[in-house]
Amino acid sequence: MIGLATVLLAAGAAVAAAVPTRPLFPGTFVAKESTVVQQTGEPVQRGTINSYWLQQATGQNRTSYHTEGTENWVVWEYTGEDTGAAYVVQENRCQYYCTQINLQCNAADSLCSYDYLTGAKYAGPGVTSSGQACDIFSWNDDLGPIIMNRQSLCVVNGTTPAWSTRDVCPFEKHIGWENSTYLSFEATTPPASAWAIPDKEYCNPGNDDVCQDFTETVRVFGPGRASSMLLLSL
Repeated sequence: MIGLATVLLAAGAAVAAAVPTRPLFPGTFVAKESTVVQQTGEPVQRGTINSYWLQQATGQNRTSYHTEGTENWVVWEYTGEDTGAAYVVQENRCQYYCTQINLQCNAADSLCSYDYLTGAKYAGPGVTSSGQACDIFSWNDDLGPIIMNRQSLCVVNGTTPAWSTRDVCPFEKHIGWENSTYLSFEATTPPASAWAIPDKEYCNPGNDDVCQDFTETVRVFGPGRASSMLLLSL
């Protein structure tokens, strides 16, 4: 005969096992995100960004962000793990590029950041914009002991991101927020056109002010959000 203690232990183990753990996402994917960005004192920026990610064993990784309905996009070409350049295309022509030293996985929509992989915890149940049930995971982006961003991600069926939120609070000072809704997410290799850089051979380095501002935004928001914010402002 099964004792009460055994039943309680089994029930407790079942409850503990039912707590969702943060999912691992592919490093190569195509996504469409409806993004809203607000920096303190600045107008709200809205737009739909097509996001393309490619991670390869060779380390020759690429990321590209295209503003839907425009001829504006940004292509990140990585020549190493944390070296490469970001090419800014406006009106279907490369306007300038900025060299950068930032890990590809530091981009907010990479879903592979160190802080996500090591710090994301189940925060409870949630719902998508269409009313579908999802699991919410939350974590902080830290600079040593200092919180730079607070993030949450809603995941459907443990595999598909539905929405994300980011409270931008470097050194515990709130300076903005960003909300993104994933309109689609597919683990597939992006088309070659995602990496097109028209007139690349004539593209010049951006001036110090432009690239310094871009680099600072990358430092605070990450490559993905920096690109989105730049595109939404064009």
